[in-house]
Amino acid sequence: DRATWMTPRRCLEALVEAAGSAATIAAALAGSGMVVAVLTKTGSALAFGGTVITLSAGNLLVAMLLIFVVVSVLGTGIPTTAAYVICVTVGAGAMSNLGVGVLAAHLFVFYYAVLSDLTPPDAVTAFAAANIAGSEMMATGIEAFRLGIAGFLVPFAFVFHPELLLRGTWAEVLTMAGFAAVSAIALASAVVGYAAARLTGWERLVALAAAGLMVVYGPVWQVAGAGVFAALVIWTARRGIVKGLSGPQL
Repeated sequence: DRATWMTPRRCLEALVEAAGSAATIAAALAGSGMVVAVLTKTGSALAFGGTVITLSAGNLLVAMLLIFVVVSVLGTGIPTTAAYVICVTVGAGAMSNLGVGVLAAHLFVFYYAVLSDLTPPDAVTAFAAANIAGSEMMATGIEAFRLGIAGFLVPFAFVFHPELLLRGTWAEVLTMAGFAAVSAIALASAVVGYAAARLTGWERLVALAAAGLMVVYGPVWQVAGAGVFAALVIWTARRGIVKGLSGPQL
């Protein structure tokens, strides 16, 4: 089809357009690069491990949240391997000191180093996609974060539940995998605002709490979280049938 042939003129136009798109991405990379340089050159990144333990007062969940924030900043705009090497000095040691296994600690850091390019306000991969699609950059970054938010829950899940890393019997592994899957669905429902029908504000908070219970706490709370989410789905399904509602609230 001659209409789609890449003639010399079209090749030149494509190169010009690509250069303009690259300039936008370069600006985002330059900003994140300055942050990374300041933290690494001043030694702040290396000192962060002790700071995490102090600020969290030994609370593992608080420490993990702090490490998540720092790794998301340090890993932005850097290739995965380099991001891991930089970030592992920040987080893995602190987590090991708080009793987390070596494999789980390193995977926690690695996972968020990979996801850092999906985290606003400097979601480099989303910005690249926005340039290709011709959409607004920040709106695309926020939407990308929403679509991938279940992935941000996974590292917390396998730190608190090593069964997800195949540490345990097959029954334990499969049981925890089931809870993790339901937790991801509950989190997605909370973010999108839809289960079996549209969710109100408080129903979204209930779904979010149920997702957290199934990931962070032990078996009793996991069953409770799954039960709460199941009840929420049944409740919204009945309400949807009565009111005739359908479709997500985006």
